[in-house]
Amino acid sequence: MSPKQTARSNVERPATIAAIVPVWLQDALAVLLKSDQSVRLVACTATIQTMVLLSLDKTPDLVLLDVDERDELASDQVRQIRAVWPDARCIALVDRGGQQSVMHAAGADEVLLKGTLSKQLLTVIHRVARQSKDNRTQTAPEEKESGPKTLT
Repeated sequence: MSPKQTARSNVERPATIAAIVPVWLQDALAVLLKSDQSVRLVACTATIQTMVLLSLDKTPDLVLLDVDERDELASDQVRQIRAVWPDARCIALVDRGGQQSVMHAAGADEVLLKGTLSKQLLTVIHRVARQSKDNRTQTAPEEKESGPKTLT
């Protein structure tokens, strides 16, 4: 193995994130995630339907879902994420504590209350992304560096 290949193999690929959040939150989330080189936002949309239409080239390590729906609709969104990307982890951001158990039951790996400090959000993103990467049985080819795909 050449020194260049060795150096490349020692650099861990950033965890990929697809975010389904309201339009007003997308820029702030992009700035927060761009500040951390261990994660990379690959897609950001306002709805799960739009995210699915983007046809991501590869399964993201995690999907961040802003839950702004009635509990049964939000549960359906988590289940849809699981159906489209079964290997991706899911973090749900909820309005109230009572939604936490509903989102866990629907399949969310982590549930945080909206208003969580950015440092805590990044800590949870790192932990969940690490779990996702640890559970992957095969490594995907390297992706080209590009900005996130966005449709609203």
